[in-house]
Amino acid sequence: MLFIRNVLIIDGPEVIGRKMRTQLGRACGEGVRFWHAEFLKKRHFGPGASARYGHKPRSRNYLARKHKAKPGAPDLVWSGLTRRQATRAIFINTRGTRAVGTMIVPSYIRIRPRHRNAPNMANELLATTPDEVRIIGNYIKQRLFGALTAGPVDRKEVRLAS
Repeated sequence: MLFIRNVLIIDGPEVIGRKMRTQLGRACGEGVRFWHAEFLKKRHFGPGASARYGHKPRSRNYLARKHKAKPGAPDLVWSGLTRRQATRAIFINTRGTRAVGTMIVPSYIRIRPRHRNAPNMANELLATTPDEVRIIGNYIKQRLFGALTAGPVDRKEVRLAS
């Protein structure tokens, strides 16, 4: 049995469990692809991204050099290499009920920065706002619900009273 939004789907426990695991993995994979297309590509490299995602403030010296070399460049962009590589493609690996997205980024994007005061660019690249987490969660729920309700006609559906 599986409860989703006041709908009880009745099927054999082994069938629904197996189907649930595979469909949840697929839905999570689609959620990762959705995050990459809608949030990383469109919001992370645009104006105001540092304020939206809480990036570590850059030093005055860095900001002066950047403004002199690249006037008007968006946040997180100096040469554009990170933006080009991160937004180009994402490889999604689904295992069970999890999905992991892998992006190819320049070598200076590190999980653990080399210097104590250096910004953690990997965390800044992967940051999401609570509103984005809610939107992605709803997207995954819609995909999962659509996948679980599609299928054989012999399925019985019982509406529950709210």
